[in-house]
Formats: sequence, C-alpha cells, structure tokens
Amino acid sequence: MNLNAGGNRSYRKASAAKLKPLDAVHHLWYTHKMATKNPRLQVMLEPKLYNAVASLADEEGVSLSTKARDLIREAVEHLEDLTLSKIVEDRAKKPAKLLPMKEMERRLGR
Repeated sequence: MNLNAGGNRSYRKASAAKLKPLDAVHHLWYTHKMATKNPRLQVMLEPKLYNAVASLADEEGVSLSTKARDLIREAVEHLEDLTLSKIVEDRAKKPAKLLPMKEMERRLGR
C-alpha cells in the first residue's frame, strides 16, 4: 500500500534487512491529523450512565458527544462555583483589616 497517495502522509521505504516484518507497519489512527482545533477525549461509561446521557441527547436533539461536552462543562462550572463559595465563606469568617485611603494609595504606588 502506498501511503503517499493521499499526499499528506510521509512514507519511508524500509530495507528488509534492517526491519522485522512488523516494524514496517504504519498505524494510521483517525486522530492523526484532525480537521478540528479542539482536543479529543475518549471516556468509558457504565451502561446506566451511557443510557442516561444518550436519553438526554435524544431529548434535546443533539449528538451524544455534544451532550457529554455540555454536561462536563456544567460540572466544571459547578465545581468552580463551589470553590469560590468556599473562599467567600473563609474570608467572611476573618474580617479584613481596613486601611485608610492614603495608605492604600501608598501601597499601590499612586
């Protein structure tokens, strides 16, 4: 098989004396050169979770991939909100020292 037929893939002819039979095999994964700028993620799901995501995707008329991405995005945003809430709670427990305006300006170099 000539891999140069597509024009994008480089192919080096290997000397049979230097390589074992399997050394000359070129693996052409579908992710080799993707036509997208976004990275890919492969996830293994339990059947119940897969069915739940598939059901949500069907209800909204979107692909399984799109729904999974949206659910992950929502989960990350939720975790960020929880983290920020914790910071606010911690700050509320110990009040900040108040500074006069002149001192604040001096510290900021104004």
